[in-house]
Amino acid sequence: MNILSLREDELIKILLKRDFKAFRVKQIFEWIYQKKASSFDEMTNLPLDIRSFLNKNFKLYSLKLKDKQISIDEETKKYLFELEDGYLIETVLILSEKRRTICVSTQVGCSIRCTFCASGKKGFFRDLKAFEIIEQIIHITKDTNQSPTHIVFMGMGEP
Repeated sequence: MNILSLREDELIKILLKRDFKAFRVKQIFEWIYQKKASSFDEMTNLPLDIRSFLNKNFKLYSLKLKDKQISIDEETKKYLFELEDGYLIETVLILSEKRRTICVSTQVGCSIRCTFCASGKKGFFRDLKAFEIIEQIIHITKDTNQSPTHIVFMGMGEP
């Protein structure tokens, strides 16, 4: 199970069943969302038994970076990620003087089938899970070492 798929209250219940303290969830989320930890082992303020439990029972990240393209002016970066089920999605970072906009994918494919659009030609496969959308933002933020000023949900089926 991807830990990003859990709400705070859900993870608290899981930890309490193992006799771990509820406050550990705030530490875990701080490592994930603020410090951008790459693994549970990096969460050094957690006891070893909690890190071991997390490693055995959860995934921290599931997206795999397959490709990254940078425009000549370096204002646009396009990331190609592979999902656990093998589908590919794109995430785009648009940089300007005052903005860092991350455009996240929300679906694999599109059901509208516009003739001019590559996504539409392939058809619709599925909606992304919330953690897959969140993970796109985390990956781009880690790659650039900067938080976005804007997040755009790329719409499928827009003319």
